[in-house]
Amino acid sequence: MGFLDRFRKTSVKTERRNNFIQEIVSAYGLKKAQPYEPSLEQDWLEGYYGTMRFAVQEWGMDIHVYLGDVVEVTEIYLGRVPPGSTLPPAGSPQRLDRIVGTEGAEIANQFLLLAHPAGDFDYPQLRLPELLHGIPHFSPSVGEIAIYDNFRGLFLILKQPISRADFDNDLSIASGIVKAISSYSGNTH
Repeated sequence: MGFLDRFRKTSVKTERRNNFIQEIVSAYGLKKAQPYEPSLEQDWLEGYYGTMRFAVQEWGMDIHVYLGDVVEVTEIYLGRVPPGSTLPPAGSPQRLDRIVGTEGAEIANQFLLLAHPAGDFDYPQLRLPELLHGIPHFSPSVGEIAIYDNFRGLFLILKQPISRADFDNDLSIASGIVKAISSYSGNTH
């Protein structure tokens, strides 16, 4: 590999990423806007997925996707277990199996809690069928999932590259999850 080849490969990746973002902007009619959550520092591209507000923001090599009502405080924060990594020991507060039980084994093998409160805690929302059956079907590009404190919004960090079909599928799954947690939250308060 020659010295200039490194720069050529970087520019090809950047061009592909920019083309992908433009494809998403065109497909969903997104417009540049200031984030509706003041803690986010850079502009994003905003539109609607059906009747649900959503936004996309490039952040380094990742794509951040916001869906629903965004608030600064995150309640549930999940991260994908990296390929080849082992899960923390049984009983670890990071493990999801103690929350989702055997029915959620597929989630518990793919994701961990990245942040959690001290002491005993429970996230009954993770046992909702839309989450139990939706989260394991996110594309491998979904590296992190955050469910907001108001339980009316969701945030995904997508690692690139991601195909357009995977993006559309991930957005559909996320929309179902936001509807489920919003409904659940409305019934418990």
